Amino acid sequence: MNTANILSVNYGAYNAIRMLIGVYHAAFLISTGVTISQLAVLQIVFSVTVLILDFPLSVIADRFYRKQVVVSGVFFTILFYPLCIQSPDMLALVFSEIFYAIGICCISGAIEGWVLSALDGRNEKFTLCAHLCERVSSFGSVITGAVGILVVYFYDSYKSGYIVSFFLMFVVFIVFLCVKTNGSGGEKEARDSIIKQAKESIGLITGSYNGTYFLSITCMFTIGIQVIYHFWQPIMLSGESIGSLSKRELITLLMCHIGAFSMQYIANYLMPKIDVRCKLYILVCTLCSFLSSIACILLFMLITDNKVVLGVAIFSIIHGMISTIPVGAQNIFISRLNGNYKNIISGALGLVSLSCRVASISVLGVISVLPGNMPVTTYIFISAIACVLCGCLFLMWSFKKEMV
Repeated sequence: MNTANILSVNYGAYNAIRMLIGVYHAAFLISTGVTISQLAVLQIVFSVTVLILDFPLSVIADRFYRKQVVVSGVFFTILFYPLCIQSPDMLALVFSEIFYAIGICCISGAIEGWVLSALDGRNEKFTLCAHLCERVSSFGSVITGAVGILVVYFYDSYKSGYIVSFFLMFVVFIVFLCVKTNGSGGEKEARDSIIKQAKESIGLITGSYNGTYFLSITCMFTIGIQVIYHFWQPIMLSGESIGSLSKRELITLLMCHIGAFSMQYIANYLMPKIDVRCKLYILVCTLCSFLSSIACILLFMLITDNKVVLGVAIFSIIHGMISTIPVGAQNIFISRLNGNYKNIISGALGLVSLSCRVASISVLGVISVLPGNMPVTTYIFISAIACVLCGCLFLMWSFKKEMV
C-alpha cells in the first residue's frame, strides 16, 4: 500500500473511532449531571476555538510540516477522552472541548495536503484516496457506532467507550508517526511573510470559478447537514427525549446508524468507478443532490405518519446520497488544479473548513430563534432546500472548465 493510501485509510479510521462515543456523548454528559445550559457552553467553547484556529493551523501546515501538524492533531484528540471521563467537572470538560477542537483544526486541510504531496502532482488519483478514506470511515463507523450503542444496551456503561476510543486513537497516532514524510511538508523556500502565504491560500479559493463553486457547495451542504447531524435522534424518534430512551428506541437509533453509514460506504464504493475528469462525475453529484432533497421531504412524510421502518430506510438512503456532495465537490476542485499550489493547498482547504464552521453556526443560530412549538421534524425542510441549491450549483459548475 502506497503512502497516500495509508494516510487515507488511517484518516478514515480516525473519523470512525470518533463515532464510537459520538452516538451517545451528550447522553453520557447529561447522565453525570451536566445541564443543557452547560452543554451549550461546551459547544460554544468548541466552536470559538475552531473559528480561531482552523485557518491559521492549515496555513502553518503548508509553511512548515504537515506530518507534524497532523500527528499533533491526533495527540490532542487523544487527550479528549480521559478528560471527558472527569465529567461533571466543568473545567476538565472545557479543556476537553478545547483539545478536541485543536485536534480537528490541526488535521483539517493538513491531511489532504499531505496526501496530495504523496501523489506527486497526480491530482486525478486524489479522488480514489478521498473515496477510500470515506469507505474506511463509513465501514468503521458502522462497527464503532454499533459497539458504542450496544455497550449502553447491555452494560448500561458509558465510560468504557471512552477508554476503548483512547487506545484505538493511540494506534492511529502511532501509524501517522511512522508514515514517511516524502515531501509532506511545505517547501522551505523564502517567503515574504506568512500573511502573504495566507492571502495566496485565500486566492486559490476565491480567485477562480472552481474555487468559488467548491466553497459555495460545501457551505450550502454544511447548512443542510446541520439538521441531520444535530437533530436526527429527535427526528427519528418523533420528539422523544434522548435522556430517557427505551431499549426499542436504542435499537431504532442503532438501525439508523448502521443503515446510514452502510449507504455511505456503498456510495463511496461506486463513485470512484467514474473518472472525476469526466462530466458524468459532476452530473452524478448533481443528481444525488436533487434526489437527496426529494428524500428529505419523503422522510418528513413518513416520520409524521409514524412509519418508522420506512423512515429508517429513507434516512439511510439520504446519508448515502448526501455523502457524495462534499467529497465530490472537493475532488472536482482538486482535479482541476493546475500550476504551483502545493505550498498553499492546506491553507485553501482550511479556509473552506472555516467557512463551513461559520455557515453551521449561522444556521444553528437561526434554528435557535424558531418558535419553540415548531415540530423538530419540520427542520428537515432546511436540508431539502440546501440539497436543491447544491444540485443547482453543481449543474452550473458542470458548464465551467476553467483551470485554477
